[in-house]
Amino acid sequence: MELSNSKATLFCSLVCACLLAAGCRDRHAAAIEVFSRELTCPAERVSAVERPELPWRRVLEATGSPVHQPVRRATPPPEVAADPGRLALWEQQQSEQEAGRNAIFYNRGTWLVEGCGERRLVGCLDVTTRTNGSRGTTAGVTCDMVDAGVSARVLAGEAAPPLQASHAIGNEGGAPRRPRVSPPRAEGAGARELDRWLRELTRVIKGTCTSPDAPVEVSLGVVVSAGKLVATVAPTGVAGSLLACVNAAIKSLGTKDAPPAADVKARFTVSPR
Repeated sequence: MELSNSKATLFCSLVCACLLAAGCRDRHAAAIEVFSRELTCPAERVSAVERPELPWRRVLEATGSPVHQPVRRATPPPEVAADPGRLALWEQQQSEQEAGRNAIFYNRGTWLVEGCGERRLVGCLDVTTRTNGSRGTTAGVTCDMVDAGVSARVLAGEAAPPLQASHAIGNEGGAPRRPRVSPPRAEGAGARELDRWLRELTRVIKGTCTSPDAPVEVSLGVVVSAGKLVATVAPTGVAGSLLACVNAAIKSLGTKDAPPAADVKARFTVSPR
């Protein structure tokens, strides 16, 4: 999907990224794939050139949305702040969550992709999974594509438009509203063993995501095999901003607290406070 300056389109486009199959071996192929699919242009008529002088952060800032501005780190609860051991763990968890968000939004290579009379900027990121005691192995590539207007503006070196306050969801008074998250309900092979991972996921979502305007049921498929974890969120009924945050939480957790094997369908509800 393309990213535009419209809040709804921007959110949905950003998070409906193309998580390509293992056959897509590099970012170049991935950039061509997402352009070809989203713009209905045969791949053989598409070309892609990496543009390292255009950081993906600059591309996102050109959308003019505060969603892409740095996220302010939360304040620890008083009982955690008063306990050095708990505070150290809390800081570590915050850093891991922050790294996950940054990976989603900023740590991407920028590609100029052209074909069928169209040109777009595409940001691609290697997706890795971590196993206990290892640094992780590349599992695939995920790409986002911005719309023609944003692409042209960045390529021309123009400044981003003024931030639109109306785009700030749940950010009244400068602090985002955090949601309530129900305990996860899971079924399938390894559901009991995956319970700890699912509960940690909902805890991260509760502490980092913005509250929706109405209750939203999130459906999640989780497969763990050979030290790798793949989690897929069903986008139906889930607003783009929440979907992006859930995906960031999944990536920040990786295989931490996950069992060696599982094939589980899970559901939980995210509600406004």
